Amino acid sequence: GPVAMQAEPDKSGEDLNSAFSYVSRIKKRFTKSPAVYHTFLGILDRYKSGALSITQVKTEVSHLFHGHSDLLEHFSLFLPGADEAGSGGLGMQHAAGVKPGAALGGG
Repeated sequence: GPVAMQAEPDKSGEDLNSAFSYVSRIKKRFTKSPAVYHTFLGILDRYKSGALSITQVKTEVSHLFHGHSDLLEHFSLFLPGADEAGSGGLGMQHAAGVKPGAALGGG
């Protein structure tokens, strides 16, 4: 029969959801060492503010998640290609950009 045309999924929303689940996975994985999770958020923050290049981010994260190849592989999915360095952002910035307590600020 005829193939029903499906609406294109909203790519950014999709990325955001997988980013959220990835970030929460990191949080769960390092429950016993929350410093790792906070360091990861710090790396994203520094990337967002321009203090780190995408290459530096890769290096730092690979040290941070050493021995957790699944997390590293997943992380690489969020990285913009080297050829578009600087133009793309990390999808995770939005997911991780919600700082603990930020919601409590009000107004």
